Amino acid sequence: MKTIALVGNPNCGKTTLFNRLTGARAHVGNWPGVTVERLEGILREGTGKLVDLPGLYSLTTFTPEEAVTRDFLLSGETDFILNLVESRTLERSLYLTLQLLELDIPVTVVLSEDAGITDCAALSKALGMPVFLSEDPMLASALSRAKKPSVPRYSRLLEGFTAEAVSVLAQAPPPKGNLRFWGLATLEGVPPACGKGQQHRLEEIRARLEKKTGKEADTYIAEERYTLITGALEKARSGQPFLPKKEPADRLFLHRLLALPCLALVMAGMFWLCFGTLGQWIQRSINTGIEQVSQWTWTLLQSMEAASWLESLVCEGILGGVGTVLCFLPQLALLFLGMAFLEQSGYLARAAFLTDRALQGMGLSGRAFVPLLMGFGCTTTAVMSARTLRGEERPNTIQMLPYCSCGAKFPVYMLFAETFFPSHSGLAVAACYFMSLLFGTAVVKTRKTPDEGFLLELPPYRKPSFSTICLNTWERCSDFLRRAGTVLFLMSISLWLLRHITLWPLAFALPEESLLTDFADRMASFFVPLGFGNRESAVALLMGIAGKEAVVSSFGVLCEAGGSMVTLSQALGALFTPVSAVSFLVFFTLYPPCISALSAISRELSFWEALRMVLRQTAVAYAAAFIVYQMGMLLTMFLL
Repeated sequence: MKTIALVGNPNCGKTTLFNRLTGARAHVGNWPGVTVERLEGILREGTGKLVDLPGLYSLTTFTPEEAVTRDFLLSGETDFILNLVESRTLERSLYLTLQLLELDIPVTVVLSEDAGITDCAALSKALGMPVFLSEDPMLASALSRAKKPSVPRYSRLLEGFTAEAVSVLAQAPPPKGNLRFWGLATLEGVPPACGKGQQHRLEEIRARLEKKTGKEADTYIAEERYTLITGALEKARSGQPFLPKKEPADRLFLHRLLALPCLALVMAGMFWLCFGTLGQWIQRSINTGIEQVSQWTWTLLQSMEAASWLESLVCEGILGGVGTVLCFLPQLALLFLGMAFLEQSGYLARAAFLTDRALQGMGLSGRAFVPLLMGFGCTTTAVMSARTLRGEERPNTIQMLPYCSCGAKFPVYMLFAETFFPSHSGLAVAACYFMSLLFGTAVVKTRKTPDEGFLLELPPYRKPSFSTICLNTWERCSDFLRRAGTVLFLMSISLWLLRHITLWPLAFALPEESLLTDFADRMASFFVPLGFGNRESAVALLMGIAGKEAVVSSFGVLCEAGGSMVTLSQALGALFTPVSAVSFLVFFTLYPPCISALSAISRELSFWEALRMVLRQTAVAYAAAFIVYQMGMLLTMFLL
């Protein structure tokens, strides 16, 4: 089966085309950096394997995800290249196309939209390869018939120096991939790995080219390529050259005075959607339904004369653990829905531009905005998306991500906010988010900060696709449901068993005499200075290392809530005072992320860096919660 590489600039629509040609459902967003690893799928016709590669502007790469694309193209695995070209920026997009032609692999160009090209055949002839519009029904069948294109030829001067570089590179051992490509890349200052003697000769050739032209070698080569591109487009265009339209909405969203207030209103609107009348009504409805299911289950088991331990396991263990977490799914879905809408509309790139100055103060830049925003959904995914960043900004962003409260923390925030601050629940949740970012900023500020400018291409505004928004929201919610159906399900059963058995002799026992009680009492003493030295809190925080939503399910099991939010809130009211509840939230917000996120951090940085993060976050969380509780108690005594 033939392997087809799907290549193009960031945010040009590759993943959308990949989904259409393969029938897959990969995540789609209207901002750069959606694809950070290669995706594979089989064409609907079954004629080949399509590989969606991370976007890049040039094969002379810098970031790890760009290296994924270059290394795959040079590996020899690629039979054909499908190059998706953004028609709004044809000249720049075709720069990558010429580099792909230099690889001497069959290339087919796909234009994302018309953009003034009235004759694809003329452009095809000028470039020496097939050219299609993205909606052309003949595109899929044409892939299997692609032939090797003619390699682009530049000026006699450049061709001569390229031949010299190729002759040096051809000496053993030759680099992996096409020698002509490496010859030009060497002149651009990106040579392959080679011996010291070869490297010295290549540097000498590059120096002679720069002396001959009076320009930097990479600048001279870029001019040669753009000259060739301009000539090809003149043969294919009719009328005036195509110029990208200015976006009228940017007069408001990028206004010098109104842009930041608009951004604040957009974020406030998302919170209102989750915590306002709609979100609370849906949550109450789900909670009522879960309580009814729990009551029906209890009645059914009693009518079947089931054993009392089975009734307790099903109603208090399973429904009490998983059910309490599911109550918050509607509000979480509304949060994901708002994020998906912003992704599709193209507003996220504007938000990254607007937040660049603030992020510069944190030792980051606007490039980190998208990974940080993804961190509010899932820390693990956000850590992987940080591969698009360069230099010190990448580890700085990864260090910051655990302080971006992920979606799994949301149920815990809501549970405590609605229990102890019911009239200001939205404000309490927002305070948790703000506090975590504040502490994360302090941590990142202690690290070496990058000294680079921020350059961003703003994508066009697009009308969000209802089906795509629903699909993206469902993907995020289904991950939450999978965790509820697997990790939380097994954890709820395990907690119930540990709460009802003794180790020696192995037998059922009262909760006060169980194995879990003895262990939890020992662990709870660690949290006494923080104001929540009870066994329920200790066990819940320990279970939160597996997944943050497990904190709610643990409380549901240990407090025997049976899936009822009212019962659980009453039980928490007996375990915590308002001051100790705030202390618990501070510790929970700041303590280390889940095992999955730590594993991703370990892969992206190192095991020791991940271990240092765990120790640092635990110390910071403990110190912050201690100060909050002690100051809260002093203030309470003073007021009384």
